[in-house]
Amino acid sequence: MGYPLMFEPGAKVEYSSLSFTVLGAAAEAATRRSFQQLSADFFSKHGVSGFALDDSLAIVPKRVRGYLVDRNSMMEFNDGRVMAREYLKGTDGEVTLAHVYDISNRYPAGGFDASAEDLLRFVIAVASGKVLKPETVDEMWTAQRTSDGTKSVFGLGWGVSRWKEKAKMVGMNGAELSTTTFLRYLPESGVGVALLCNAEGAQGLSELLNDILNATMQ
Repeated sequence: MGYPLMFEPGAKVEYSSLSFTVLGAAAEAATRRSFQQLSADFFSKHGVSGFALDDSLAIVPKRVRGYLVDRNSMMEFNDGRVMAREYLKGTDGEVTLAHVYDISNRYPAGGFDASAEDLLRFVIAVASGKVLKPETVDEMWTAQRTSDGTKSVFGLGWGVSRWKEKAKMVGMNGAELSTTTFLRYLPESGVGVALLCNAEGAQGLSELLNDILNATMQ
C-alpha cells in the first residue's frame, strides 16, 4: 500500500511513528537480522537491563494488563477517518480490560515493556554517553529546523523544549494500545520523570507529570 507525501520533505513537521517502523525494516534488511535480535544485542552490549519487546505469547515478569478508561473514545486519523476502538472492548463497564494483541509490526516505533525506573535509568545512561557518543546525543537532543529555518519541537526521535523557559528538556509522550507513557529529562540538572500508566484514555496524567517536575525542581 502506498502513502502519498503530505507535504514536501523539510517544509514542516508532523509526528509519525511510521518513519521509525521503516527505519527498523531498513536495519533488518541491511543486517539480515530481526529487530528482536538487533535490540537484544544492543541492550546486552551496553548493559541495559529491564527492557523486553512486548510479545503477547511470552511470559514477561511483572508485566501488567492494559485497560481502556473511556470505551467510547474514537481514533482520529490525519486523512479524516474516525474509528471506534473495537479492539479494546474486552469487558463491560466504563473501564474495560484490553484484548491481547500483536504489536510486532510496530516494534521499532514502540512496543517495549519496562518499568518507569528502568526507562529512566536508560535515559540517564544515554545522557552520560555510555550508550551513544556525546556528539550523537547532542545532535539527537537538538531541535531540528524546517527548510525555512523555523525551529521545530523535535530533535531526532525526541521532543525538545524548555522547562519554564529556564532549562533544556527532552522527552516524549507515548500511547500504545491500552497504555500511556510520559518521559521528561533535563540534561543540565540530570533530573527526569518517567510516568507510566496501563490504561489508554486516562485523564490528568500530564498535570500529574508537571506537579512531579514542580516538586522535584524546587
